[in-house]
Amino acid sequence: MKNFRIHEALCHLFPEAPEGSWKLEQSSYTNGEITITEWSIPDPQPTQAQLDAAYLALERGDKINAIHAGHDAALAGVVALSDPTPTTVAVEAALLAATDLTGLEYARQKLATRRAELEAMVDAAATTEALEAVVVSYPV
Repeated sequence: MKNFRIHEALCHLFPEAPEGSWKLEQSSYTNGEITITEWSIPDPQPTQAQLDAAYLALERGDKINAIHAGHDAALAGVVALSDPTPTTVAVEAALLAATDLTGLEYARQKLATRRAELEAMVDAAATTEALEAVVVSYPV
């Protein structure tokens, strides 16, 4: 496995480690893998299982961010179909709340339910493969 996020994973595992606590290298000598070539903190180097758990935590964070961004975009699309800019969304949301509060609440609830479903799928994912299988989509 090519550890493209190894620096992020190490920062996740050792948040108090000072800059330069490890050196990473990728070369023909490492078969293209990014490996730890120097380690200067007292904690032992992480095992592959610890790195894999950190990769999963990072992937979960990315997926949760995508879920929230998708929710916000879907809500903006529901409120202001033709021009979902922040100003238009604010104006259209206020108009919709004044003229069709039930419709706005229905849309919000539908999107919030989908967001909760997606978050539950992310929480249940035990591997990065299972996490990648979670497709962020919303009914609009």
